[in-house]
Formats: sequence, structure tokens, C-alpha cells
Amino acid sequence: MSSSDPSPSSIDLVISFRSSSSTAYTQLLHLLHSSGLQAVGRQGDSSSHILIFIRSPSHLLHRLLKAERDEAFLSGFPVPPSSTFSPSEPISPADRVRLVHQYISSLGISPEAKEWSPYIEKDGIFCLHDKPFNDEWIHAYTTGKGRKISLERLRQQFGEQVALYFAFLHTYTYFLAFPAGIGLLFYIYGSKYGNGYGYNPIYSTLLVLWCIVFTEYWRIKERLILTRFGSYISTNTTNTKKTTTPWYTHYLKSLSTIPILALCSTLLITLLTALFILEAFVSHLYTGPLPQLFSLLPTLLFVLLVPRLVALFGLAVERLTLWEGHIKGSDAYERSVLRKQFVFTALVAYGGLALSAFVYVPFGSDVVGFVQIWIGGFGLDAFQASSEMKLDEGRLRNQMFAYTVTNQIVNAFQEVGLPFVLRRVEAFRAKKTPSPSPSPQTSSLVKTTLTQLTLPPYTPASDQLEMLTQFGYIAIWSTIWPLAPVMGWANDLLEGRGDALKICVHARRALPKSTSTTKGEIWTELLEGIAWLGE
Repeated sequence: MSSSDPSPSSIDLVISFRSSSSTAYTQLLHLLHSSGLQAVGRQGDSSSHILIFIRSPSHLLHRLLKAERDEAFLSGFPVPPSSTFSPSEPISPADRVRLVHQYISSLGISPEAKEWSPYIEKDGIFCLHDKPFNDEWIHAYTTGKGRKISLERLRQQFGEQVALYFAFLHTYTYFLAFPAGIGLLFYIYGSKYGNGYGYNPIYSTLLVLWCIVFTEYWRIKERLILTRFGSYISTNTTNTKKTTTPWYTHYLKSLSTIPILALCSTLLITLLTALFILEAFVSHLYTGPLPQLFSLLPTLLFVLLVPRLVALFGLAVERLTLWEGHIKGSDAYERSVLRKQFVFTALVAYGGLALSAFVYVPFGSDVVGFVQIWIGGFGLDAFQASSEMKLDEGRLRNQMFAYTVTNQIVNAFQEVGLPFVLRRVEAFRAKKTPSPSPSPQTSSLVKTTLTQLTLPPYTPASDQLEMLTQFGYIAIWSTIWPLAPVMGWANDLLEGRGDALKICVHARRALPKSTSTTKGEIWTELLEGIAWLGE
């Protein structure tokens, strides 16, 4: 790589390196150069911050691709034979980034490596956005022509995980039109044939059939898409450790994490139950000063405690998964983490509805009596322990409205609108606060890289969990409020645009990863589990 700045399109990866000593930097550059990679460093936001731009020569890329295909073929994956491989075969941008990232990871260069963790920031290895493609993609979505950007082009640019997510989003949105239509009809006319409160067995039966058809259709379509992509997961792509540990050690470690996860789930359920009792019963018996503010106490406690507890459990999940023997960033690691995280996501999303459906509605009067006796034992004057409380018959429907309408609006604003607001606030503060002006020698490439470095990494798992949660509201709980599919469908019509904007503008470019044709994505398994639970 020449001493002049490379063009952004020729850069495969960037390493954010921080060290006041030149020894570690020299060692890293020597390791990269001796491994056949081209690398050059540029000063970042300070004298101790260096941005290392990495590029792989074509002959090295083709050698890595051929080695990957050979190993995949030996592992039994349907890949083209080596005899058909041509050195002149074009390699997509996503495959370039993926191969180079796997290669430097195999060299031991990662933020998790003990040798480099003091110097390479967390998530400090990333790739730059392709601005022309991003502009074309956003323009296509804003003009209603988002489908003109084919899945193959998305795969070539962002990798299989992102392309597969948008394939699912498009398929799910089309299929959701059916429950949205029947939900609207049964919301208007269904009470004549139901029990008078909107619960209709005909609607529930049609919803179960829809869940079965959709999940089976998507399972087959996912396999076809991955086969068309030529996806495979080999030993190299999963970064599997070569160890002499007995085979049963991994399974014993996995089993030993179950009690820990059960304890975390129990703590979360206990907190949610306490907040539920406080919100549904105690706050309605309060007659002291500022009753309106007291009624907001459960919501305030939920906002302050639950996200922090879930985040703490998320860190525990990551550490437990690493302890089980998975390599961070590998396919097996992400599958295991997503499976465990969904447990906590589902508890938070559906816990309030479950408590209302199975505690508040059938046993509300008994719980009120217990709460009144408990409050009376403390002799608190601010509560009317002997008053009679009227149960809210529309509580479940109000909760469904909050989850499927209010929450989705808030999430959309947090993903798309809030980053713009925060960016404007930061720019305003920067104008008010005097700061050293950038060096005139600072190139546009370095400025662009520093800007993208400040963005959060994009993880497809967050969008996958969002769609899984919405599917659960519809499959399991929409019989309470048949308009839930309508709200979900309206949200998903705009979800693709918001996600495209988030990927291109509000987050770093995702590091591409392969997906196995034999396993597919873990969220497809979770989707089938939700459908089974809804039946």
C-alpha cells in the first residue's frame, strides 16, 4: 500500500489502535506485512491513536477463498469443485471483508487477544461504508423501490445475515397482511360470534393455521435462499479451537449454565411480578398526596431497574457462552447467545401480559384481598386497605395497545430519529465548547473513518429479536386484541426503510458472516418455538 491515502473502496478493514509506544504498533504492522497483507497507518484523533488501513492483494484473497471452499467440500457442504475455481473470479465486497477478517483473526489479531487487547479497542476492527451503494439503497427505499435492490446485491455488500434478515422482513410483511385483514374484520364484527369481549375462537383458529403455514414456508424459503447464496460454515469460518479437551466437556459446561440462567430468570420474574402488583393493585389503593405521581412509580422503577438487570444478564450470558468453549464472533457463539438472550427478552415482553391473563383476570379479587391485608398490617394511612377496588376489564387490551403501538413508535424513534437529534445536540455543544481544530494534514479518509468509528456497531441480532418479539405478540396474544396484526403490519411496512437508514447512517457497516445451509439462522428455530407456543 502506497504512502498516499488509499481510496475507501480499496480498504478491506480498519484497526483502531491506541498506544503511546511505537513498539506494539511496529510489531502489528510487521505481522500484517509478513502475512501477505498491505497495511498503512494514519494518525487518528490524538498522537497516540493510529488508524491502520488493511488491504489484501487479489492473489491472497483467491488463495483464502480456495482454501475455504476446499475445507467446506471436505466437510460435506455443496460447493463447486476446485477444478472450476478461477483466479480471475470476482470476489464480492462482503466476501473480501469476511475473508480478511477471518484471516487476521487466525493470526491472533483481535480485541480479545491478550497480546493486543491493551491496544485494540473493543469493536476496534471494522469496515468502512460504501457511500455510493448506501445512497442508492436509501434512495430506492424512499422512492418505494426498495425491492429493486436485489437480495444478491445486499449479500454482496453486507453479507448473508443482513440479506437474510431483509428477505425475512419482506416475506413476513407480505404474510402478515392476512392476519391483519382478518384481525380488522373480527375486531369490527367478531364480537357478535365471540364471548362479548373480543375473544373469538374462529379468529384464534385461523391465526394458528397462519402461524403453521408461515413458519413452514419461511423455513423452506430460508434453506432455498442460503443454498442459492452458496452458504456454508466450515471449520475456518467458525474459528473452531483445536483442543484436546474431551468431547463431553462442552456439554457438561452447557448443562452447568442452566441453573445460573434459571436463577437470573427467577430474579427477573420476581422483579416483574413485584412491579406488576405495585402497578395493578397497590397504586390503586393509594390515597395519599400526589396520587398521580405515585401511579407513575411502577413505570419509573421498570425503566430504571429492568433494562439494567437485562443488560447485566446479557453480560453474564456472553461470559457463560465463552466459558462453554465458543469463539466470540463465531456462528456457534452467536446462536448460543441469541438463544439465551431471547429468554430474557421474552420474559420482559410477555411477562406483564402473562401476569394479567393468568393472575389479574382470574384471581384479581383474591390478590386484592391479600394486598389489602398486607397493607393493613403495616398500618399505612396513605392506603385505603378496606376500600373495594374495581378490576379493569380492558387491562389486557390496553396492554396490547401499549406493546404493539406505543412501544413500536418509541422503538422507531430511538432507532431512526433519536440519533439525528443526538448528533445535532453534539454538534451544537461542539460549537459552544472550544476544541483544537483538526490538522490541515488530516485527510478526508481519516475524517470519514473517525466519524464512522464513533458510530455503534450494527448487530443483526437486535433486529431479529425485535421481529421475534412482534411475532410473539401476534401469534400468542393477538386473540386478546385482533388489531395487533394490523399495527404490526403497518410498522413493518416502514421497518425496512428504518433499518436500511440505521444500517447506512446510524451504525457501522456490519462485518459479514456466513450462515450454514444445514442449520440456518437460530431465530428461525425460535420463530417455530413461538408458533408452537401460540398454538
